[in-house]
Amino acid sequence: MDFTKNLDKTMQALSANGAFLTCRTRNKINAMTISWGYVGSMWNKPYFMVMVKPNRYTFRLIERVMNFTVSVPFDVMKDELRICGTQSGEHINKGDIVHFIPSKQVNSPVIAGCQMYYECEINYSEKLDMRSIPQELLKAHHSDSEYHYMYFGQIVDCYEGDDSHKRHEIF
Repeated sequence: MDFTKNLDKTMQALSANGAFLTCRTRNKINAMTISWGYVGSMWNKPYFMVMVKPNRYTFRLIERVMNFTVSVPFDVMKDELRICGTQSGEHINKGDIVHFIPSKQVNSPVIAGCQMYYECEINYSEKLDMRSIPQELLKAHHSDSEYHYMYFGQIVDCYEGDDSHKRHEIF
């Protein structure tokens, strides 16, 4: 597994258009759009770090599971990203917006039609301390008093999307 494959495209797509963070509990699947993240090496292992606010539906799910996936569309899926970023999975079925397909190593699915997939097991999480974040960043990127939790997901598999993966059973 080469977690650095297409990393430049992944980071460009993440910051320019976003990606899908997906998690699955026993009976719920949700995807939300993320545009912040970090891929790198920690503790001599590859990690994808994502951030989720406590007021998000995804937060309630990700707190109950030990894994997540990140599906990155290089070809813009603007409508899907917009809906998954503005509509709560508590009120709509995100499976009507995107097609969930089984991942290879973790319980949370990936999203069909993306060009890169990262499957991650959560090893650590922590709430960001707003007192430690520079004021100019808080003013520019934060409008309420609740801040994100950071989830450190060890990448256990990553791969490019292809037509054979799309043919797997859809949830």
